Amino acid sequence: MSSTPLLGIIAAATVIMAVVQIGIVICAVRLAGRVNRLAAVVENDIKPTLARMDTISTDVARMTSLASAQAERLDKMVGNLSGQVDEILAVAQDSIVTPVKQGGAFLVGLRAALLAFRRTTTGSTSASTDADDETDRVSGDGNAVSVV
Repeated sequence: MSSTPLLGIIAAATVIMAVVQIGIVICAVRLAGRVNRLAAVVENDIKPTLARMDTISTDVARMTSLASAQAERLDKMVGNLSGQVDEILAVAQDSIVTPVKQGGAFLVGLRAALLAFRRTTTGSTSASTDADDETDRVSGDGNAVSVV
């Protein structure tokens, strides 16, 4: 057997393998080009979106700082309002409630004096018990507890 046909087969197989490898390299280069074009398209499409996201995040940060400032202003206003309401209630307490209590105590004292005056003019013993009841109803600080 001669080695010439064998060498021919080996040569043909080598040529076929080289052609296949060249085909694979050509396909790989085409695929790389497509991937590069796809990356460029995606990059161009994403750049405006990223710019919009940057603008949105800047706006959100600005709105957050504004909301924080408004919340602080609201807190100060509520604090001031609460203080003013407390002052108004204290003034009302001093101006209205305290004189009413003192007036009630005055009326109880006046009634006791009138009952005592009646007792001296009529001489009745039931009037003295009424006056004693009235003096019992006045608390130690001069404020009327109840008026009958």
